Amino acid sequence: MTSNLEWKPDNPDDEPQAKIVTNNGEYLLNRENSALFTFMGRLALYDHIYYCDTEEPDINSFFIFSFTQGFKKLSKYMMDNSFSAHLNMIEVGSGDVDAYIRSSLADIKATNYIPDSWLKDKDL
Repeated sequence: MTSNLEWKPDNPDDEPQAKIVTNNGEYLLNRENSALFTFMGRLALYDHIYYCDTEEPDINSFFIFSFTQGFKKLSKYMMDNSFSAHLNMIEVGSGDVDAYIRSSLADIKATNYIPDSWLKDKDL
């Protein structure tokens, strides 16, 4: 997932927004539909941004975990612009753990191959 941040000065509320471009479409994160979650110590691997849009006919939500390209930049933008943030938590919810596992497994499946150029013996 890649992220592109942009400021929309023509926004009537002058509300900061982050435009996220994914394989599934484009999303505008704002203070009402997204929040940053960070955890202490070894639990920091579960750090994430949660997006939930309830204005659509169907609820659309997803996680952006810290291993995602652009996470650090996006989380800093959120902190700098007073988005909801739950910082240095000491416990991870089971739903967060399940989402992390699903996301990690999807990432592993996408990279579970060896390029031919790495093989010494091309007949393998």
